[in-house]
Amino acid sequence: MKYIGLLLLLIAYNLNAQILDAGIKGGVNYNFSGNLEEFNNENLENTYHSRTLIGYHVGFWAKLHMGDLFLQPEIYYTKFNNNFDHSPDYELSTHKIDVPVLLGYSILDPLYIYAGPDFQYILSENFSIANYDFNYDEITTGLHIGLGLDLGQVKLDVRWEKGLSEQTLEITNSEFVNENFQLDHRPNQILVGVMIQLNK
Repeated sequence: MKYIGLLLLLIAYNLNAQILDAGIKGGVNYNFSGNLEEFNNENLENTYHSRTLIGYHVGFWAKLHMGDLFLQPEIYYTKFNNNFDHSPDYELSTHKIDVPVLLGYSILDPLYIYAGPDFQYILSENFSIANYDFNYDEITTGLHIGLGLDLGQVKLDVRWEKGLSEQTLEITNSEFVNENFQLDHRPNQILVGVMIQLNK
């Protein structure tokens, strides 16, 4: 009976190893933000254009294989900056947790494609100018569409992230309440990453 139990455990382990992979991931983000609008007494005074800046992400992933299909949930920390053409520079730094749930398809080994929703929790926003307060939704949703190369223990990944939730970030001067900024803060990013599979 003891040997039967050990055999069942061994079979279950091998089955899980074949249908479920997991590991760590990290990479860079190329962020394309909306423009920053400056208001005074509700009148638009200036529009500052966004510059593309590089951020990063790091976290964990798992992949459930279903033939040529797969389900891939992830969780990772993301940091990116928005820089605007004002002198001195206005810079906004965003810290968030992303939880995408992706459905993918293996086209031709090693190439695969995927898409799925992304659930985001905004941890913090930091503006380069003091004495400003923030008003934003902490929980938002987005969409990921991408493709990757499965090279065994290492996988290369490129995806587009687009925010779906209406997300207007309001930045209010805490000393002069008539002066404030607004930004369409829905993510619009290209993510390039490397995934390392920890199980074999």
